[in-house]
Amino acid sequence: MQEPYEEDMIKIKEKNGRITYYSPSTKTHITEWKREIEQDFSLKIFTDWLIRISRGNFTIIKVVSYGLTLIFYLLYIAFLFSGILFDEVANGLLTPIGIIMAFICLYLTFKFPKMREYYQDRRCGNCGKYLACGESKCPEVKELSTPETYSIIETKYWKCRFCGYENIRKYELYPTKKGKINKSKIKCGKCKKKESKEYKKPDIVRIGDTEYTTHYYKCEYCGHEETKTESREKSGYYSDYV
Repeated sequence: MQEPYEEDMIKIKEKNGRITYYSPSTKTHITEWKREIEQDFSLKIFTDWLIRISRGNFTIIKVVSYGLTLIFYLLYIAFLFSGILFDEVANGLLTPIGIIMAFICLYLTFKFPKMREYYQDRRCGNCGKYLACGESKCPEVKELSTPETYSIIETKYWKCRFCGYENIRKYELYPTKKGKINKSKIKCGKCKKKESKEYKKPDIVRIGDTEYTTHYYKCEYCGHEETKTESREKSGYYSDYV
C-alpha cells in the first residue's frame, strides 16, 4: 500500500551516499542510505563461546553472563581490600589485577544487551539452529520525518547457512522524538530577511552523548526552505546550516 507522502515525493539532495526526498503536500522528508555490515570480533568470540557451551539455551547464557559479572566484581573488591591489608609489594601487584577485573565487569555489564541481540539475530527462525544466520547484504537505513513523527529505522537482511531461509528484520537505530515549534523568526539563508519560520516540529535524535535537533524553516517573504541542524554535547554546543 502506497503511503500518502509517496505520491508527490521528489529528490532534493544526494550527498555521500545519502539520498533525501521531500513530499510538499505532506511536509515529509525521507532520507535513505546504506550502512556497512558491523563486525564486533570481541563480542562474536565471547558470545559464540557462551552459546556453544550452553547449547543455545539463552537462560543459561543470561545466568552465566550475570554470574561472571558478579564473580569478577567480588574478586575486584577482594583484591582491592587485600591491597589495603598487605604490604606495598603486594599492593603494587594487586592494583593492576583489580583494574583488569573492573574492566571485565564493565564489559560484561554493557555488552549483555548486545549479546542478547547477537543471539536472537543469528538463530534461524525456520530450522531453529543457533549461530546459523548472517547478513546477506548491507543494511538499509530510512530516516522518516513527518510533521508529527520522526524515526530512523534500519532494515537488515539475514540468511541461514544451513537451510537457506531468508529473513528481513527492522530495528530502531537511535532514540528519536519530535520537539516543539519555535515561533520566533530567523534570517533567511537566501534573501537575508528575518522572515523565516519553522513550518513543522523539529526532529530530535540522540546518538551516544550527543543530541541532534533538526529545524525546518520556510521564508514568508521569498518562500525559500532550509534546514538547520544543532547538536548539544556535554562539552559544549554548536550549530550549522545543512
